[in-house]
Amino acid sequence: MIHIIKTTGYAYEDTDYGFHIKEKLAQLGYPSRILSALTDMEEIKKCIHEPLIITGGSTGVMEDFEWLHELRSFIKNRIHYHKNIPTLGICFGSQLLADVFDQGCVGPASTMNIGLKPISQLKSGEIFNTMESAYSFHFHIITSTQLEVFSAGIIGEDKFVNAFRIPDSNIFGTQFHPEFDEHIMKKLSIYYQNWLMDDFSIAIKDIPLGQENNRILEEFVALCSQKSRR
Repeated sequence: MIHIIKTTGYAYEDTDYGFHIKEKLAQLGYPSRILSALTDMEEIKKCIHEPLIITGGSTGVMEDFEWLHELRSFIKNRIHYHKNIPTLGICFGSQLLADVFDQGCVGPASTMNIGLKPISQLKSGEIFNTMESAYSFHFHIITSTQLEVFSAGIIGEDKFVNAFRIPDSNIFGTQFHPEFDEHIMKKLSIYYQNWLMDDFSIAIKDIPLGQENNRILEEFVALCSQKSRR
């Protein structure tokens, strides 16, 4: 069982960020359940020995919310005492993992990073073997030098850590969304079109779509299966 920790906000309409992750895991034949960081922290704490995915969200990693402080404390415990249990952070989830490990390494980008974007692969290994491009939807970036970095991305003049591992662990993060595809990205673009134009001057027609090239969730599931057999 993989436990999906959802945070705040919606991918579009009433579709939370855990929905499509659960859907993709089901397609891979792997059971999962969604827990909310806002309401289910006591249940989440019971999953300290089990695989986790932390979703994207609409909260900044250093904002002052009680649920976020509790989640940061849970992650710190996992990094220090349960680092070999497979863990994957996506977008906000990756930023949170990185910032708990290396506080202050997450900050705003010059603009929104949205759509199908190329990935600069620095090294292969673990769950990051096949990334060439993937869907993104974020405007905070990771600039840590303390992480084991597998790939990088660029927003304007900003270079950022895309895929990483906390050293000597099975705790991974990626700024991109391996659960998104072209169909989902089109819906998201339409749902947020006014906000994207008003805040970032980004029009739907300028958002790159197409065939993505990553298998992170497949590789993460394979890692979870491997660990469960031991």
